Amino acid sequence: METDGYLEHAPPRFDMPKVPPKAQPVLSPEDVRRLLAACASERDRALVLFLLDTGARRAEATGVDWGDVNLQTGVVRLRQTTGSRPRVVILGARSRRALLRYRRSIPHADANPLWQTSDGVRLGYAGIREVLRRTGKRAGVKVTSHTQRRTFATLSLRGGMNLLHVAALMGHADLTMLRRYAVVVEEDLRKSHEEHGPVDSLLRG
Repeated sequence: METDGYLEHAPPRFDMPKVPPKAQPVLSPEDVRRLLAACASERDRALVLFLLDTGARRAEATGVDWGDVNLQTGVVRLRQTTGSRPRVVILGARSRRALLRYRRSIPHADANPLWQTSDGVRLGYAGIREVLRRTGKRAGVKVTSHTQRRTFATLSLRGGMNLLHVAALMGHADLTMLRRYAVVVEEDLRKSHEEHGPVDSLLRG
């Protein structure tokens, strides 16, 4: 080293190249159709749609009660959240209809837990994981609650949802955690421009 007298001059410093974030897989429309077709019950179907439509974490979903869900407006209040900051997520019309069918199918609809076993007991963290594992195995689709959360973020951004709104729905205090999803959207834009860009389209051939 220079300080030890071994080198007359310090070697030039080079900045390490930045490796772009690797885009993680998201569910395709066909994946979702296969998952829904493979659901063993109205509960499992409603659960798959709930996680995909809200972007809720698995631990957050376990704490939801029927009283936290407004089936008319689609507003769902998550009370058991990371950082203990309750927040609101939204269910679309299709997911609300699936939730209504699930409610009519259970004998303990008056029980508090939204996701419950056949005995009316709250479906826990491991229980939701097992539902997704079994459903994914039957469908031939690798799915976890995080896959669905990632799909929610990516498809919301692709659909034009405001970045701040996506962050709020996912429970992110800032936009740092959404950068990986923004990278996916930028790649979509690049591919779309390659196919439809005006100059290349006009002068193609």
